[in-house]
Parts: sequence; C-alpha cells; structure tokens
Amino acid sequence: MAENGIFVPETSDAGHTIACVGINGTFSGMITLSDSIRENASDVLSYINKKGMKSVIITGDNKAAAEKLIGKLGINGLEYVSDVTPFQKADIVRQYQSDKNICVMIGDGINDAPALTTADVGVAIGNGTDIAIESSDIVLMRDELPMLTTLHETSVKTLRIIKENLFWAFSYNIVMVPLAVTGKVHPVFSAALMSISSLLVVFNSLRINR
Repeated sequence: MAENGIFVPETSDAGHTIACVGINGTFSGMITLSDSIRENASDVLSYINKKGMKSVIITGDNKAAAEKLIGKLGINGLEYVSDVTPFQKADIVRQYQSDKNICVMIGDGINDAPALTTADVGVAIGNGTDIAIESSDIVLMRDELPMLTTLHETSVKTLRIIKENLFWAFSYNIVMVPLAVTGKVHPVFSAALMSISSLLVVFNSLRINR
C-alpha cells in the first residue's frame, strides 16, 4: 500500500493478520484473517516435546496473531517465529541445520515449499497444495495430524530393525566365512546357514507390521 502511495490508517489488529484493500489509489477497507487450530495439534506437539525433540512454529502472520495462535495451543514455552516470508522460513531451517540439528519441516501451503525442500525431512499434509506435496519427502495420505506420531514411531522402529538385521548379517559373515575358508565348516553347511541367516533378517523385518 505504501509503495502505491495509499495511506492506511492505524488500527488494532486484535491478534489477526490484516489485508488492506485499495481501490483506484484510495484506501477502502481491511480484511482480518486468523488461523484455526488443527484438531489434535496440541497432542502432537506434546508428543514431540515428550520425545525430547524441539518444536518451533514458523508463520508469516504478525506477532500478535502468532501469540494468539500459540495461546490457543496451550503449551507452555512453545517457541515461534512470526512475520517471515517463504524464503525466510527456509533460512530459519538452515540456521538450525548449521547448529548440527536434524530438521523436520511440516507444512501444507505454498509458503511452506522452500522450507520443506530445505529441511532434512519435509512432511506435507495430504490435502495440502500441490507445490507443498512436490517439495516434500513424505506425504501424509490423510489430513490427520496424529499420523505424525505414527510416522515417528514407525521410523524409529524401522531404523532399530535395520540395525538388528545388520548385526545378524555381519555376525554371520564374521564368524562363518573364516571357518568356511579354513575348511573347519563344510561349504554345504555354510550355504545352509546363509539361508537361515537370510530368513532371520526377513522375519525380523516383518515385525515392522506389528
């Protein structure tokens, strides 16, 4: 508005984001906008905090609107950054990464796309914008925030099972290969044990479904 020489009177935003309207170079009015809290958002943020992870709300809304939003969540000490552009969101992610943090960005809007691409893991909500979905590594197929807790639990369990499988696979090779090479174990017996080792890895991997 200022760039176009349109005078905007001062007003109290009362915790809203304000869009000004100008017609033919004259100020005509304001539109107040406010975000709604997604269902189960507080529960998901509480889960993140209990797991020892840090959560930060990054929004393009003004400070008053951001504080109003944080107040609705009802989580003490929740950090936020307000009045940021889409590219500033990405810069904030880089700042956390520069401190050796692994950053997960969750978003569903056009403004979230740069940060989703920059983050170590970008997570888009299933009904989000196309550009947010394309910019993400993971897409939640349903518009349900509790799926984030399922995603985290499944990822942790999968990584644990991968490590277990590597342990069993390397243990077999470290023990059995030298025995087979030196002739202490018959090659046929070694081949049979190799099959058993592979089956152990497969059955252990199936535990992810539980």
